[in-house]
Amino acid sequence: MLGRSRHRGHAARSRASLPASMIQITGGTFQMGSNSGESDEKPVHTVKVKDLWICKFEVTIAEVLEWVNASGVVLQEGWIGLQFSYCPIRRNGTKYELNTASSFGKSARQPMVCISQRGAEAYCNWLQTQHPGWVIRLPYEAEWEYAARAGSTTEYPWGDSITTADANINGGPGVTTEVGKYRPNAWGLYDTVGNVWEWCADNYDSDYYSSSPTDNPRGPEAAGGSVVCRSGSWNNNATNARSANRNNNDPDNTNNNIGFRIVAE
Repeated sequence: MLGRSRHRGHAARSRASLPASMIQITGGTFQMGSNSGESDEKPVHTVKVKDLWICKFEVTIAEVLEWVNASGVVLQEGWIGLQFSYCPIRRNGTKYELNTASSFGKSARQPMVCISQRGAEAYCNWLQTQHPGWVIRLPYEAEWEYAARAGSTTEYPWGDSITTADANINGGPGVTTEVGKYRPNAWGLYDTVGNVWEWCADNYDSDYYSSSPTDNPRGPEAAGGSVVCRSGSWNNNATNARSANRNNNDPDNTNNNIGFRIVAE
């Protein structure tokens, strides 16, 4: 049975409220992967995902600036690629600000890029302290695909083809766009197709699907040192933005086409 999304209501009394952009996804079972895709998307297999809360949007520059400027937060080397001129934030004295000189920092509503998986996890850890009672983390790729598909079995959430009017992919503006600009999937999630790749929590293994467990898979315990990214990005072709497409990257990479989305449980 496929799940559905519900907008944030009152959290359990023992928990603080989550950000208003979080929506609840009811767990369910789906067919993960694609028989017509790359070899690492095969075999198509049954996966069961539990209930979770997921953000409608990719994490924005504004949200990251709130974190890095918060009291007690000290940026560690390798979290954010501040050395790059295109990094969407920059240091100004003891604070950090929007780097409007970069095309990736024209608006604080653009998704944060130039952040490593370790940096994204550090953000999650900090945000968790702001919302006691919740575990806030990166999604596992099974959760990501389940939420991105939103009940669909097609290549994309709305069918088997897309254009640059549907998503921020190669041939579009040539840079990240503000989150939520393109149409959402059926469960209200934006930019699961294109804009930026999104870090997942799993180690990457091209053969993992042949041995993946059915219930709430968490990826291989050890792999080749790379981790999973999903979604495609502003400089990738449409085929890379399919719901089943898998990508992988060094967790320390701070490219200008990788960001992240958060989940809570």
